[in-house]
Amino acid sequence: MSTGTVDRIAYTTNSDKSILSAKKAYMDTAYGKYVPTLTYTTYTERGVEEKNYTGGCMTYTSPLGGLKIELSECAFDGGIGYRFNKDGTQSASCCDGEVANFSGSFAKSNALYVFLTGNIAEHFDVQYKVCIGGRWTGWKSNGAICGRTSSGSGRYYIERVAIRLVQKKDPSFGTVKYVAEYSDPVNEPVIAGNVIRPGGYVPKKIGFAFAGWYTDEDRTVPYDNTSVAAKGKTLTLFAGFERTSFMSGDLNADEKITSRDLALLKRCVANASAGEYVEENADVDGDGKTTSKDIAKMKRMLAGQIAE
Repeated sequence: MSTGTVDRIAYTTNSDKSILSAKKAYMDTAYGKYVPTLTYTTYTERGVEEKNYTGGCMTYTSPLGGLKIELSECAFDGGIGYRFNKDGTQSASCCDGEVANFSGSFAKSNALYVFLTGNIAEHFDVQYKVCIGGRWTGWKSNGAICGRTSSGSGRYYIERVAIRLVQKKDPSFGTVKYVAEYSDPVNEPVIAGNVIRPGGYVPKKIGFAFAGWYTDEDRTVPYDNTSVAAKGKTLTLFAGFERTSFMSGDLNADEKITSRDLALLKRCVANASAGEYVEENADVDGDGKTTSKDIAKMKRMLAGQIAE
């Protein structure tokens, strides 16, 4: 094999490696871990729903009379918006599953705009192209006009469309820390830029109902669901509770007084770990303290010597 042949093979191999590396980098970015599912539905100019497509697929509806775009499995706040243009007249902006057309009429159009709103726009580009007059445009992104500014005397209308999301950067995270009595704190990651909205974790306390989250340890300032997660920062929320029932001596809140309550009370008086119980119900004699006198009174209650 000649030196020239070896050089050509080496050049071709390196060139292929470069192409494959570039394609891998694009795929990692365009179809990364946090990419939502983008689906779009096309409509004919008679308003007939044609077909659903997902990220990047090219539609076949011709001419295009309406369009619906949806995001699902999206971890980011925000959404997607879109509108048409026909000879300089814009349709109303639609978003997240609304059908875009001209005032209810599935008229042909010659340009399309698509854009992202909210936190998702910080992490993704939306790219789109249209086939118009038998030719595909290049990819446009983030609200740029795609198509033509006029129909050219009826020659240029959108025939097909393709839409995709491309990830710009990986998300960073903040943390929300949930603190509740008798439970270990729960730490939950939240994508930076998203509003922190508690809901997945509902703590429990025997004898009480959960009353919401508070920003202060004294439970005087309710959390208003407006704090935005910041990279590397932690928001601490405290669980509030409301008493659901009161029965002196009913430490385990099962609405009766049994030997189990007495066992809990003995552990409390001995300053031993008793687990979760209703502290107020441990003051059986009502003197504001938990002492051996409470044990003695509960024993008499269990023996039926005094009314509960």
